[in-house]
Amino acid sequence: MSAATQSATTQGDDQGIERRNQRRYAKRMHAHVRERGRSGHVVELFDVSAAGCTIDTSAMAGNFHAPVWLRVGDVSSLQAKLVWSNGQRGGLRFETELHEAVLERLVGANDDNIVNTQPPAEPYIPTTPEQTESRRDQIKSGYAGPSLLQRKKPIGKKPFESLIVRHVARNTDHRHEDRYPAELTSGPSHVTMKEFSAKLHDISPSGLGLSAETEKNIGDPVEVVFANCEAINGRVIWRQGKRFGVELDENAININEDDVGSQAE
Repeated sequence: MSAATQSATTQGDDQGIERRNQRRYAKRMHAHVRERGRSGHVVELFDVSAAGCTIDTSAMAGNFHAPVWLRVGDVSSLQAKLVWSNGQRGGLRFETELHEAVLERLVGANDDNIVNTQPPAEPYIPTTPEQTESRRDQIKSGYAGPSLLQRKKPIGKKPFESLIVRHVARNTDHRHEDRYPAELTSGPSHVTMKEFSAKLHDISPSGLGLSAETEKNIGDPVEVVFANCEAINGRVIWRQGKRFGVELDENAININEDDVGSQAE
């Protein structure tokens, strides 16, 4: 057998063999992990050694060799990198190997078969480094800043109706039709509503300009009654002080423009 054939056979036989040269403790516990640019969360840790550990990666982004920060028990700020992943489990390699005393404090004993059956500890909530570090230190430590939703002030307990302004000041006129002043008509200068009487200021084929002491607001329906005519349905479409505009139903009134022109002359 040649040297190349022997080497290939040896590599094929070695697949699946654990070559870890450090003692690994089967210690199941909960740890707090934080990735750069993301909020921290609690994960399950399955085993640990001086060089790294195996954790549940189902809630992680899973970026290989991206730095993460780990807190296990009372040992915090362990910087590590994700070096392998298999399904929902992955392996983290510590940036600096743990001291033997620190490792023994984590596992609690030297028995390889120890499994922690204690209930999960309360999730660790890290202190926000906003007031303790400069922005440069925050970037170096992976802190991305508070969420936009956290910085946005809530509206409060005001009712939804109070946030809507219905009084619209009419400062410009955008009508596409002629509007005739009430002085040009031979009829009365007042019209009768269902609940009140209003002074007529101008009239057009689609509506009226009125003024009156009324609580009618934009969008409220009204009934307009001219002398010797049936009631015409309309609605308030603008208001400014005592003056307001009423939009009538389509083709509700017919204005004889020839008579209006002769009166204007």
